[in-house]
Amino acid sequence: MHPDAALYSDDIISCDRTIKNEIKRLADNERLLFKDRLKKKSEKNPTTTTVIERTEKTSNETTKIRTTIEASQEIDSEIEMTDDEDDYDRDVSQISDDDMIDYSSTTIYNLPQSAKEIVDTTRHCKVLVKYIKKTNLNRHIQMVEEDNYSPTADEDEKQKQFSKFTTLHQCSVVRWLSLHDLLSSIEKVYYPLKHMLNERTESSRLEKINMSIVTQLIKFLKPWKYVMNEIQLSNSPSLFITLPCIGYLKQQIKKSERIMKGGMSFFIKRSLHLLESMFKTENLHVTGTFLHPNYKQLRYATQIQIIECHTSCRLAIPTSSTLTYSNCNDDNDINEPPKKKPKRFLESLIDDITSPVVLEIKDEVDAYIDL
Repeated sequence: MHPDAALYSDDIISCDRTIKNEIKRLADNERLLFKDRLKKKSEKNPTTTTVIERTEKTSNETTKIRTTIEASQEIDSEIEMTDDEDDYDRDVSQISDDDMIDYSSTTIYNLPQSAKEIVDTTRHCKVLVKYIKKTNLNRHIQMVEEDNYSPTADEDEKQKQFSKFTTLHQCSVVRWLSLHDLLSSIEKVYYPLKHMLNERTESSRLEKINMSIVTQLIKFLKPWKYVMNEIQLSNSPSLFITLPCIGYLKQQIKKSERIMKGGMSFFIKRSLHLLESMFKTENLHVTGTFLHPNYKQLRYATQIQIIECHTSCRLAIPTSSTLTYSNCNDDNDINEPPKKKPKRFLESLIDDITSPVVLEIKDEVDAYIDL
């Protein structure tokens, strides 16, 4: 499309969520109109259900005759069918269509039912770990061997991942990352723990926990753990990691939003809302990232932020610092070794180093970008 061409709303293709919501609203409106028409017909129809009571008196007794006229079965069945559809759509909308939820004011007391199930799962996990610590079963988990229990065919594959030195980790209020450690420890020792609790007739403690939810929670918390570990790693300046870390979290949250459904979708949208409302990326953060030689490409910045950053840096440099370069791309034929797998989380956010196309005249900012 030409940059000067006008863009009309009809030219924009709606996403699948928008189309689904519009179809649902249209169906709800048509269903309500259909129900109203059926009710009006049933009121006007002379065969609607009525009760006629007639009293006949004789010399010795009084007899009451009760006559019932049944309504049309077709109308009743149609009304009943539309009521059932309304109930079904209402149940589905509570799980999937959460566009009307105000994530800024939602508290733990007015969570959707699917989100409450996730909160209950975390609570059951904490209760289980507390019980394990009190009964000193962590020591037994460390000592248990793979041949001490016979897993089923379904458990056979996951049994290989079991480490006999793994224990359950408690969750601390002051360290929210410990929730990830708690859930991960339960997932790692699930099968030996299940065997031990069965022997002690305490299997109900583990049966309350939905392991599918536990797995989703671990995947959801993992990017946050990477970022928090990097921030808490040392006392070195951390201004430059603000932009890449927030951009990385938003990217991972949006990926999870396409995969996870139900209650997890609520917490994903809630976390994205909090991330955007509580952390405002300013020019200071973008400039701090730009001045770090490993993140000067500003991968997670918008085009406007990049332009503002480059402009502010140029204004801070004296005008006499303009440099002249000749066009040289002689180093393109150099064969570089393949990139190694990053050992640290921040190494995965470093710029992709490619051979720059050097122009004839550049200032210090352009020269710095091409270094």
